[in-house]
Amino acid sequence: MRTLLRFIQKYSDLLLFLFLEIIAIALIVQSSHYQRSKLIGLNRQVTGFIYSRVDGAREYFSLKEVNQQLADENMELRNKLDLITSSLDTATVITELRGAKVFLRTLKGGAQKHLQTVQLPYTG
Repeated sequence: MRTLLRFIQKYSDLLLFLFLEIIAIALIVQSSHYQRSKLIGLNRQVTGFIYSRVDGAREYFSLKEVNQQLADENMELRNKLDLITSSLDTATVITELRGAKVFLRTLKGGAQKHLQTVQLPYTG
């Protein structure tokens, strides 16, 4: 309690000035429509700025959860990819299409063995 009284006594001039300024601004805003609209516009800008900063901070703190979800999804997809590549013993993959020629690569056990050129009939 003593510290509060010391604070008020020490800054009494500043506190009186701020109090009178608040009263002056309130009287100006009440008497003039233009000043009222300007104060409302300023109020909206300030609250919009504060809300955007709070929302940005909230998004930043939620990134940890999003990062964990993405890591889990990556692990799941890598496991599926490993399962698919290990189950492929022999596969033929079309690598290029040039005109009517198709270049096929035959894979065995995941390693490229040879390149085969196949001539397809023209169906145009």
